[in-house]
Amino acid sequence: MDAAIAAKIANDFLTAAFRALDALLGTTHTFSASPAKSADAPFLLRWCEQYPVWMHAQINGGGTVALLWPSADAGRLTALVAGEDPATKTAVSAADLGMLKELCNALIVGGAAGLSGLLGDTVHAVDAAPAIGKPAAELGKLLGQAPSGVHVKFEGAGGSGSAVLIFSADLEKRAARRQDAGVTEGAIVSDAEVKDILSGFRPEDEPDRAGGNGGHSGPAPENLDVIMDIELTATARMGKVEVPLAEVLSYGPGSIIELGRLVDEPIELLVNGKLIARGDVVVVDEKFGLRITEIVSPRERIESLR
Repeated sequence: MDAAIAAKIANDFLTAAFRALDALLGTTHTFSASPAKSADAPFLLRWCEQYPVWMHAQINGGGTVALLWPSADAGRLTALVAGEDPATKTAVSAADLGMLKELCNALIVGGAAGLSGLLGDTVHAVDAAPAIGKPAAELGKLLGQAPSGVHVKFEGAGGSGSAVLIFSADLEKRAARRQDAGVTEGAIVSDAEVKDILSGFRPEDEPDRAGGNGGHSGPAPENLDVIMDIELTATARMGKVEVPLAEVLSYGPGSIIELGRLVDEPIELLVNGKLIARGDVVVVDEKFGLRITEIVSPRERIESLR
């Protein structure tokens, strides 16, 4: 285990996770994490006994993350999600799985997105799910060989609490490979790649500054700030469907249109018709909003502007 890389994974994940939690609950949480250590079998057994509520997911590109909670702390968080007094909730049960899934979607999906800069990809959680009281051996299978873990303390609207973050060695290996490659931490696309992409905005018949005949070999424009105040149209798309004109003419009050999207699939955010992000529908001050859970890669966003 590389202690520095493990600490960075924990910090980036937890920062994004608690930020997503606060967006969901309208609260403010602070946290601190212990130094990472090897999460061997005795570690998992001990912590699974004390922290029986899990939230876990696979990470696209390889790796697994899991957050473990004491029943009482998970109960208080589910009470906050349900709009109830957290002091009245002393434990979590199977009846709370719906609220736990809401928490899981915020914490695990949000936390995974926070690893994008470190891992050099657009990172998202796959098959995020909660679980209650499952055996440590099952968690061990999900995490694979030589996972790492940190103990977390937090303060928030529901009071103080604790959790354990455990992540697989695959995530550390991915971060280490990126570090060994000399990529600047947090830069999903290198400066050279951005300049190469942006050079495509120059008309093909305009010579570049090196005296060439266009293409992608010249430097990036240095006056992009002059277009930063341009207004764009942002659209949240729940789904789409193609139908014949005759069907459109038959629509009336009470007609139901299937949009070809499952109810648990994320909503798409488009800017000037270009997909830039996905997220979940939330209600903010009696208005609908979109909580972003996934951003398309900077390369895709920049190229879509051409």
